[in-house]
Amino acid sequence: MENHASVQTAELLQQVKKLLKNTPNMIEAVAFESLKLQFKLTDLQLVHILINELNQFSIAPISDFHVIAIALEQTDIGSRIYFGANLEFDKQALSLVVHAEQSAIHNAWLHGAKKIDILAINEAPCGFCRQFINEIPTQLQPKIFLNAQLTNFSDYLPNSFGPADLNIEQPFMSTLKKAETLEEQCFASYAPYTGNQSACEITLDDGHTVFGRYIENAAFNPSLSPLQAALNQVQLYLGCSGYEQITAIRVMQSRAHANQEGITRAITQMICPEINVEFDYY
Repeated sequence: MENHASVQTAELLQQVKKLLKNTPNMIEAVAFESLKLQFKLTDLQLVHILINELNQFSIAPISDFHVIAIALEQTDIGSRIYFGANLEFDKQALSLVVHAEQSAIHNAWLHGAKKIDILAINEAPCGFCRQFINEIPTQLQPKIFLNAQLTNFSDYLPNSFGPADLNIEQPFMSTLKKAETLEEQCFASYAPYTGNQSACEITLDDGHTVFGRYIENAAFNPSLSPLQAALNQVQLYLGCSGYEQITAIRVMQSRAHANQEGITRAITQMICPEINVEFDYY
């Protein structure tokens, strides 16, 4: 039975990797439902295999601690999944790290998810990530799938502090805006605390473009900058850091509330010093 299960898992992963060549950071509902039918798996059984077997996304040169997350959205035509992975920057401040939970949530939101029903992870969420997840309003918060168990998020963060405590009336993911251009991505970002709605566009040498949106947090520190978010999208698209393939970086932000120059220039100087970042303002 174990050999049969191993063969089944190997076949499944082979098919998943083929799917990821077309949509590197997600699996659409039709394809996901087809995999479930073919391998006779439920949503959670399939996700459990993927978070424990797919580690090619994670980049962790400092910790060597590889974390994979999957945000699952249940739709009318089946479940759609969005991948996430941690991203560490060698010889740089640890505050620049992108956590896998941040990655999966941003990835889902960026690609039009109306909600996240389940957030599956292969390691327990740290306090930073729990606070980041808590920016999602209570009625939309995902259940956490860890160690083959499904748990209400509130069990991970009782007596929590969040956007309601700062009188935010439209918390994260409570509204959805379609966005394709950098300007549209900018105004779809989430910046209720500073007012600096902002986004980043990175162009690669194959002509592919990725975006990252700013996500602020009530606790401030767990906020995700647009450049960090965009670099994480490069990571998910290529399966590696891909710094040498970056040809252009653009950031759009508010002239009145601008706060992204420092972190953007610092990270860019480290990973691709030959790139001159272009800043656009509104």
